[in-house]
Amino acid sequence: MRDNCRLSNLKKDIISILDLSIDEIDKIINVANLRDELFVKYKASMQSKVAGTLFFQPSSRTKLSFQSAFIRLGGQYIGFSDIEESRCGRSYNEKLCDLGKIIDAYCDLIILRHFDNSAAFELAENTKIPLISAGNGTDEHPTQGLTDLYTIHKEFGTFDGLQIMIIGTFPSRSMNSLIIGLSRYNDVHFHIIGNNSGIPTRFAHQNITLYSSFNDFDSKREHSLEINVIYVTEIKPNTAKSEKYVLHSDVLSTFPDAIIMCPLPRTSELPFSIDRYNSVRYFYQAKNGLYVRAAIYLHIFQII
Repeated sequence: MRDNCRLSNLKKDIISILDLSIDEIDKIINVANLRDELFVKYKASMQSKVAGTLFFQPSSRTKLSFQSAFIRLGGQYIGFSDIEESRCGRSYNEKLCDLGKIIDAYCDLIILRHFDNSAAFELAENTKIPLISAGNGTDEHPTQGLTDLYTIHKEFGTFDGLQIMIIGTFPSRSMNSLIIGLSRYNDVHFHIIGNNSGIPTRFAHQNITLYSSFNDFDSKREHSLEINVIYVTEIKPNTAKSEKYVLHSDVLSTFPDAIIMCPLPRTSELPFSIDRYNSVRYFYQAKNGLYVRAAIYLHIFQII
């Protein structure tokens, strides 16, 4: 929804992974590659800056990594962990338009997680300071997508030609940003296993094939096809879950060279028994979110 209190401004918002060019993604990856050295080299870069962390949906890794990265760069944060802590909750229903003007007065940056697909766009249109989406309804999760791209790039050094298996169900904001981000590179193919009824219109021209189970994938794949990444997200409960979506060891034996990723939290599709495999990357992936989000701050404020 758009309203008549829109502000006219030019600023850098990240609501979709498409808000970043390929060159900007490369720059963020290169800076994130500094890892702990990043916080030494840029330790005072956010000094005197305040981030408004507005988490109107639950969050663990995303919120903590955003806040930790900002502190490590010398900044501070204020904000909410629940929409009911704000006047935007059910009791008062303050409009995001008005909240935006208040946050403008107190902060230098907004980090927003919201259950409504339009919320990040509405708030961004009514603020002068930059906004980063930390998960926008079922639409996108751009910084998770960047974290996933960084993790994959650390492993393979490229995105071109990769074969990605996704265990999950549309709509999924993390899955959306991963597919959108990787689809900008050459010859990336996605094999999605889950109770999906069809490919969403936004992905109609991507290299996506849907499968109803691992057995379905095995029966249809070319013999020579190798999977590079197994990305596990939640199977939505609109259909009863079953063993056909669980990543068991016998499934992994079919893909010995694939890394295993998950944006977490894990669901029944990713058993704890998988943690012992050397191909597991999901906890490393979560750590990478710290470096990627720090690099995003440096990009937003034109320090890199």
